[in-house]
Amino acid sequence: MIGGRGSTGVGELEIADLALNYGGVVRALNGVNLSLPAGSVVALLGPNGAGKTSLLRAVSGNLRHHRASVKGEIRYAGTSLVGLGPAETVRRGVVQVPEGRRIFASLTVEENLTLGGQALRSQQDFQSAQERVFELFPVLAERRKQPGGLLSGGEQQMLAIGRAMMASPSVLMLDEPSLGLAPKMIATIADIIRSINAMGTSILLIEQNATMALALAHHAYVLGLGRVVLSGATSDPGLMGEVRRLYLGDTPHEGEVVGKSSPARPRPTLTRWARS
Repeated sequence: MIGGRGSTGVGELEIADLALNYGGVVRALNGVNLSLPAGSVVALLGPNGAGKTSLLRAVSGNLRHHRASVKGEIRYAGTSLVGLGPAETVRRGVVQVPEGRRIFASLTVEENLTLGGQALRSQQDFQSAQERVFELFPVLAERRKQPGGLLSGGEQQMLAIGRAMMASPSVLMLDEPSLGLAPKMIATIADIIRSINAMGTSILLIEQNATMALALAHHAYVLGLGRVVLSGATSDPGLMGEVRRLYLGDTPHEGEVVGKSSPARPRPTLTRWARS
């Protein structure tokens, strides 16, 4: 299994009444409630400036350099993440892949992955994680000695995800993984996300590509001006049509799947779409 830390580290990510301010002036989030059940994919949608990236920063503890303050509760597997820094959050099994990939261009693929595995406790754990990443991304194994900056955009996105997977996360948070990629590569990234989730890792996915996000997710939340304005299970076709019409523009035809044409896996029954 690529993701997961055993039964003691796998659980639900719960966000309750979350508020986030920048500099004490700009309110980016205002009373957000969100749940990521263990083993599920949840899509977080909304226009630019809605607060999606701010939510990931709050969960990952990446707030120090943004002059941000947080109120509310963020709990994973029954333990609060509020007040933890990024390194400690990673050690708890919650890892973020930031928008824009943020790889180290001058370092080799292998060196980038090594940095991602710093939280692992033993050399054996590190080697096992690296082998699993190379199984998931064969192109990275082929180019392990190549500087990250010489990879294509899609390969750099694979490296960014692979670096996060080196920490063996139970929860993987992806911020715009399809940004700037060609359609064929977007389908490849979608298949990779499916594979990671099928191996036991819960995924919180921010995506402007709504077609991709809704094809992958079990449940979706739409943010608007820092609030959840619509939420529910993606298995509900009637209310899915509403969210697509109101927020997401063009959508796939019925039955269309992003990525490999394989039978859809069973989805859990969650709450119906609901306006907040």
